[in-house]
Amino acid sequence: MSLFSAQEIARQAATLVLAMAAAVTPAPDQTISAWAEGRINIPGETGTTREGELSWDGFEYLIEPLDRLHPDDPARTVTFVGSAQIAKTTVGVIATLYYSTVIARPWGVALPSGDEALKYNRTKWQPLVDATPELRRKIRAVTSRDEQGSTNTYKRFPGGYGQFFGTTSAKPLQMVTFCLVVKEETPNWSLSVGDRGDPHKQIEVRQLQWELAGAKTFHNSTPGLVRRSEEGTGEATGCPVTADFLAGGQRRLYLPCPHCAHLPGGVLIRLDREAMLGVEKGETPHFCCPSCGGVIEHRHKRGMVAACRPDRQPANGVRGGWIPCFPSEDPTNPAPGSFIPAAEYEAWRARPLEGRQPSYHAWQVVSDAVDWAYIAKQIQDADDEEAKIALHQQIFGEAYEVTVQQADVDKLLERRDNRLTKGVVPSGYEIVTVAVDLNGDWAQWTAYAWGPEAEHVMVDKGRIDGGPSEPQIWAELAELERRRWPHEDGGFVTTEVQGVDSGYGTYHVYAFCSSHAKSKALDGAKGWGLTPLRRSTGKPQKLEGPEGRVVTCRTWRVGTWDLKRTLMNEAIPLSLEGEKGARAPRRPHWPGWIERDFFEELTGEALVSVQDSKTGVVKDEAWVRVRRRNEELDLWVYNKALAASLGIGVPGAEPDWLELARRRQAQQAGLEALWERPPSAGARSGSAPPATANTAPASPDVEAAKRKWSF
Repeated sequence: MSLFSAQEIARQAATLVLAMAAAVTPAPDQTISAWAEGRINIPGETGTTREGELSWDGFEYLIEPLDRLHPDDPARTVTFVGSAQIAKTTVGVIATLYYSTVIARPWGVALPSGDEALKYNRTKWQPLVDATPELRRKIRAVTSRDEQGSTNTYKRFPGGYGQFFGTTSAKPLQMVTFCLVVKEETPNWSLSVGDRGDPHKQIEVRQLQWELAGAKTFHNSTPGLVRRSEEGTGEATGCPVTADFLAGGQRRLYLPCPHCAHLPGGVLIRLDREAMLGVEKGETPHFCCPSCGGVIEHRHKRGMVAACRPDRQPANGVRGGWIPCFPSEDPTNPAPGSFIPAAEYEAWRARPLEGRQPSYHAWQVVSDAVDWAYIAKQIQDADDEEAKIALHQQIFGEAYEVTVQQADVDKLLERRDNRLTKGVVPSGYEIVTVAVDLNGDWAQWTAYAWGPEAEHVMVDKGRIDGGPSEPQIWAELAELERRRWPHEDGGFVTTEVQGVDSGYGTYHVYAFCSSHAKSKALDGAKGWGLTPLRRSTGKPQKLEGPEGRVVTCRTWRVGTWDLKRTLMNEAIPLSLEGEKGARAPRRPHWPGWIERDFFEELTGEALVSVQDSKTGVVKDEAWVRVRRRNEELDLWVYNKALAASLGIGVPGAEPDWLELARRRQAQQAGLEALWERPPSAGARSGSAPPATANTAPASPDVEAAKRKWSF
């Protein structure tokens, strides 16, 4: 006899079938933002101040960019450029979790380096998985013993995989395809993935398989630095996320005025940084509604941003949100102004996009995590270049344009001294150095004369036509090395040392310098704290030429960064001080025959700060070119390094300038064979041999200083 009746068995079978059907039924259409809210837990390990279930309250402006990454959305690329502390990274994190657990498609997150990839997983991604049971069940755990498990950079889940990788190597991009790619902090990416070229192009190739199935790219970053191809004009380049934003729809937030938006004629306003008032010390930062004149303060922000939520009715019935603001050449498709009538919101939302992909910009003024008083304080404190860079990138969410003030060149032109003769060493200077910079089909050289404590004057410059493989260019450089420079006080000064940049035409530079005792093959090095000129350690460099001939040459490393800073922060300012031609230590003097192009090249670079995209802390610096040409800057740096290697301007190692002047005078009188340096007072007879030409007598202090500063 059965324990259950036929009706009970039928009922239980029906229940089982319904449960199985529910398990295999596809989830109803749902936006990514709706799926994530209330489902994903955000733990304190992420550094958040809002632990618990994910809520979009206060960050409603993130919903639209996130939902555009849904596979059903027609957008191919979504760009979000913005400041720090606006939670924009959350968009990429939530999107990859959705692709892992809901639609099971492969994804990749590209970062500047492998270390950054590990940090992204450790601080942004994995803590959410560990804190959310549903995610833990579907994404395989990180384990060192199970080959089928996840790792810190490679995530496994049923039906797909995910990968965090740095853009410094091509290896992570081999044999993988991605449906979704999240590109983070692209201004800090390498220009080339190993030897494979542009990392952006390499990533595009890895998405080709998914193009017809809905490939997506989310380009998210705090902006970097931009510079123009021509001074003050031309296209701004150097920041990939800014370029993608400008190429897209350039969407910006329009928020309802808390005073008039719900009234007839009320407006939505754009909180532009230029419109922020009350930023001076002691004032209250605020905006003014251009329609009703109402004062909008920080306390109004939460309600204004809440109106951006598309799935809820706004408190006052007026919705705000993202509107495309790109400039159009079509007169029938104008961009909106800084405020629009609230009644026209939907019409502006439907503005023709002219084929542009969605791109978004937001800055800290809309962030629920940042008080406007903090923003005002940062504006007040931005009184130097580094602070302004941080302000634009971290607060305004805008790329900072690197420029050089043209007034500096004009002031330098005014300091030219017409008393200085081209090719003649002025009185008070006894050593000449020459530096050479090779280019594609010509070489540029500049000679400086040096006096006590590194005071110097540019005595001559020139250009030699011809490429490195042409013998004529090296014949002229050999003549330059042997050149005798007439001195204002009589006699001649020969070239003491000549430096040739080996970065171009390296083999020919090595061949020349290895057979010319006064010429050194120079190799510019980046970084701070390097000696001005240091001989390469280890064995000399060997290089095989086009005909199989091998040359061996000792190279000399130039610490370029410190010397460039010396030029910008010390030498140029000194040349602008005091009376024209007045003597002073370390001061450069400019002859009257040089033209504007010399000074434009001399000031052709600027030092900029590279900051951590999250904290704003300066983590690196770099010299960037801000003009088309910078040869004279490099030539000054090389000459300064050569001078320092001779002890010029080095405490305790200065040449004996009086001795050098006496030797020049003796040469003029034809008494060189009879001349000897008079013994110093108190010196024992025969205690020191006569000094060689253009060198100081050797002493323990001098030798110690030379070891420290020269080689």
